[in-house]
Amino acid sequence: MALLFVGEKITPIATIGIGGADLHGFGSSDGKSQSAFAVQGGLGFEYFPVSMFSVGVLGRVHYVLNESMNDRVEATAYTLGLMANVFWGGEKEVTIKIAAPVLEEVPLMIQPPMDTDGDEVLDSDDKCPDTPAGSLVNEEGCPVVKVSVSLDVKFVSGKSALAPGTDEQLKKVSAFMQKHSDTTIVIEGHSDNVGGAAMNKKLSQQRADAVRKELVEKFGIAADRITAKGFGLEAPIADNATAEGRAANRRVVATLSASVVKK
Repeated sequence: MALLFVGEKITPIATIGIGGADLHGFGSSDGKSQSAFAVQGGLGFEYFPVSMFSVGVLGRVHYVLNESMNDRVEATAYTLGLMANVFWGGEKEVTIKIAAPVLEEVPLMIQPPMDTDGDEVLDSDDKCPDTPAGSLVNEEGCPVVKVSVSLDVKFVSGKSALAPGTDEQLKKVSAFMQKHSDTTIVIEGHSDNVGGAAMNKKLSQQRADAVRKELVEKFGIAADRITAKGFGLEAPIADNATAEGRAANRRVVATLSASVVKK
């Protein structure tokens, strides 16, 4: 059996065979022929100058064996030969080409982040996906409402001491700040126009500081959450030409607000 690899100018050849051999007079005293078991194998190559003709070289190893009751014959032979082959009547060499699959370029469609309810919080982060349009929302997309508390403490002319009854307002403010722990407050001190501007500036700061101190020391609000600032006579809310107007202007005011989830 020969194994040929057709399709190239130079191709390798491999042969192998199993069969019988006739040994005429080999190892026999009477000159009779003997049959023997034989195997052969070989390697070589062929050169195809054209598709229908080839020349080549083939080397083989032959081994024969005869074993009987009275005798054993064993032999190994090596051969090297040239050969030529002519091919006709068959089809020409057929080359099968497998076309590579055509990969169609498909544009990658990237879905943009969605905000279904239009509250400017993406659906992936929205804890309240059905918020009505135009609602005020927190960072989780849930509707919130604003809550606030105001402080308005009045003072005697030329004084910074807190008047009786001030605690009720401070208690309300401190409760709000304790409930909404992220809130801070700016306390504004003001005065009327009695006295010079420098004196009133200092007096308004003392009034703001007095309220801040009370919130910190009596009601336990952290000092870094409260800022006190005096504005003097710069921002009147009433006419300083009247006693009533001046009394309204001697004040400490503040407003706090927070956002809470709407129930």
